[in-house]
Amino acid sequence: MARIVVRCPFCKATKSVDNRKKSFRCDLCKNKIKINECEVVVPPEVEHEYHGKWFNNHTFLGYFIFFTGIFGIDFFIKKRVRKGIIAILICWTGASMIQAIFRGMEVLALEDDEINDYYKNMK
Repeated sequence: MARIVVRCPFCKATKSVDNRKKSFRCDLCKNKIKINECEVVVPPEVEHEYHGKWFNNHTFLGYFIFFTGIFGIDFFIKKRVRKGIIAILICWTGASMIQAIFRGMEVLALEDDEINDYYKNMK
């Protein structure tokens, strides 16, 4: 079952719906709407990258990396498990802390829509 996030054309509320259904009922305005009449906010091919508003906000994620980046928690949240395990293995050396400070500054310099590309292109 693949889910997509669509926006109601009447009240602009968003809702996660099953993309195999033909229509849905909006929770806010109670109108029955066909899915093909709605704007797709999060398409199904990138749904696995959508982690809510907090971890796609560059300010929150930048400060989160400053405080927890020594353990590589941001890598696990953004589904970069191998890098997260490496960060945990080297956290006792202090190198992970220095890396987290620079990574936090880089994320603070990004825009909100560039965060997922930053983690995808990370080597």
